[in-house]
Amino acid sequence: MRLQPGGHLFLSSINRTWKSYLLAIGAAEYILRLVPVGTHDWSRFVTPSELSGALLSAGMQVEHSSGMFYNPLLRSWSLMSSDLDVNYILHATKPAIANFAPLTSEAPVNASGPAAAAASAKASSAGGSAPFCSTSNVKHAVVTPPASSTSAS
Repeated sequence: MRLQPGGHLFLSSINRTWKSYLLAIGAAEYILRLVPVGTHDWSRFVTPSELSGALLSAGMQVEHSSGMFYNPLLRSWSLMSSDLDVNYILHATKPAIANFAPLTSEAPVNASGPAAAAASAKASSAGGSAPFCSTSNVKHAVVTPPASSTSAS
């Protein structure tokens, strides 16, 4: 699936910090047994700056990031805007591209006279000569990382 111009991309990951190692692996796998032992590989965790850099190099614009906190007593997640140390989400957009109307032989650039006036009126009635993409073209995608496979070394 390809993200359309003006589209939104939402990603979640685990940061590669000592805090994430202690909580996502130590606590979640070994102490609380929330996930099977070996589910996480700390070396494959992605920092917010690495993810943002990859998105920027792909032509995306990072809009917002927020930390996520899991409360095992309440079995609930909450957002924490400033703490990206363990789990985090990131929102990025693909910049919209202007949808320009093609020039016609009826109205060359810098033209005057009846043909130019008719072409100008036609463009105005169609919403102007350079309408931008509307939100009806926005596509949403949710990307999740592939399931990690454990391999014997």
